[in-house]
Amino acid sequence: MTPSISIRDAIPSDADALSELITELGYRLSPPEIVQRLDRHNDDFSKVFVAIAEGRVAGFLSFHAIPLLHESSSLGRITAMAIHSDYQRQGIGTSLVQAAEDHARSLNCSRLEVTSGDHREQDAHVFYTSLGYRSDCRRFLKPLPASA
Repeated sequence: MTPSISIRDAIPSDADALSELITELGYRLSPPEIVQRLDRHNDDFSKVFVAIAEGRVAGFLSFHAIPLLHESSSLGRITAMAIHSDYQRQGIGTSLVQAAEDHARSLNCSRLEVTSGDHREQDAHVFYTSLGYRSDCRRFLKPLPASA
């Protein structure tokens, strides 16, 4: 049975659940670090959405909107998303992406992008393709060491 899902902005009391979900993505953030980061993501242009199912945080999605110089619109970006293993393939990811798309439209974003590691070819890539996303361009990345 598919649980009833509600989407809302993340709040500090979600930190324990978010810490666990971020660990599933391969990162380590303590609940106090999550609270600090949520404070930095607390405006229209940077948001963290959570999906609530059966009274618990079942997933999250972080979103950023970037104003573009060369266009009158902005670019929306999904920067992270994770669904608890107990709730995968139950529509939670789709609901979170829909919330991000709706929010992006409200900010005059002309498109929404998401990056996903090459190792996610059998799960995340299939999921995003099913929602109408397509591979568009190559990304170039250069790690920047901390300044001295």
